[in-house]
Order: sequence, then structure tokens, then C-alpha cells
Amino acid sequence: CRVKGFRYCALQINDQCHCGNSYGRYGKGDCTHPCEGSPDLKCGGTWRNSVYAVEAEVKPPLQPGHEYMYTNPQGSAPLTRDHVIYTEKSVRDVNTCSQYCELMPACQSINFNPVSMVCEMNNVTSSVVGSASRESFSYWEPAKFYVMGLP
Repeated sequence: CRVKGFRYCALQINDQCHCGNSYGRYGKGDCTHPCEGSPDLKCGGTWRNSVYAVEAEVKPPLQPGHEYMYTNPQGSAPLTRDHVIYTEKSVRDVNTCSQYCELMPACQSINFNPVSMVCEMNNVTSSVVGSASRESFSYWEPAKFYVMGLP
């Protein structure tokens, strides 16, 4: 779950692992299955998850010799929700949002709202589809350039 950038991992009946960024609430008493190797910990129950917070490290897989920079093309408004393939909440800044995008192969651009701290990842860029004005959202797309070293 950490590698994929999720905030929580959940164990159900000791061997089913699920990842997510939010979870529902049931009583701790419903999680009765002891974890293998750590019987003091509970690893869920029947149709119940034991939820644990993980500290996600977002490290985008950059190609050697290339740098990625996200730009806000002049006059580009955010894309409509029709092209959003994933939404992440509580994202601090546009740089973190762009790093989430780089972790998803299908992500081509992002919409970011600094007020609500919402990061939306799109499967297209503004050159393919039109955009729409959306309150507090800004649109960003990656630009790739080659870094040349000095001799």
C-alpha cells in the first residue's frame, strides 16, 4: 500500500490485504482474528478489516537523463470530470499531485484544487479534449526535457 501511495492498509482474516485512502467504522470487537507471527495484533475478522495507517512515500519513477516538469499551459482550464481516472484528497501542493500522476501510467495530466486539497488525475491532455471552468481548480500537464551534462 505504501509503494502505491495509499494512506491505509487493511487486513481481513489475516491474509487478505486491501489498500485505500478512507475507511468506514465498525467496532474493534469485530476484528478477532489474530495475526500470524504477532498474535497480540488483530488481522481483521469475517467481513471485517483491521485498518492501519501507512506513511506513503511518493517517489516518481524518473527515467535517467530526463527531467519532468509540470506546466500550466496559458489559457488552459481544468478538464471536465469525464476524463478523471483517479482522485486523491488531502494533497498539500501541485508538486505532490504531479508525483501521484507520475506513479500512474495512464495519467496524462492533473487538475489541482489548493483550497480543498483535491488532486484529480486525467487520462488525456487539453490538446485532446476541451476544458471547463471549475472553481478553484487549475490544470497542469507534464513537459519532458532532456538534461545534458557538462563535459
